[in-house]
Amino acid sequence: MRKMEFNPRYPKLDQTVVDKILRSRREVEEMQEQELRCPICHYRIAGVYGDRSGHIRVKCRKCKFEGVLNLSYFRRMKRYYRELNSYK
Repeated sequence: MRKMEFNPRYPKLDQTVVDKILRSRREVEEMQEQELRCPICHYRIAGVYGDRSGHIRVKCRKCKFEGVLNLSYFRRMKRYYRELNSYK
């Protein structure tokens, strides 16, 4: 597990916050991370895990697209795109 790094200008973290961060890291150790990419320029916006579902508000740092994405739609699109290319 990587050491927690953050900007030293912020105050020292409370122990309950540190515990929550470490517990969150342990929960996703066995899960596979998937990339969430911008629908416009395909820049990597975030990494999401298998248990993540629902909607997320995103802003692309490259093309400045800003909007809400349904995570399940983009997983299906990626799978569909792979299937479509496998038939060629």
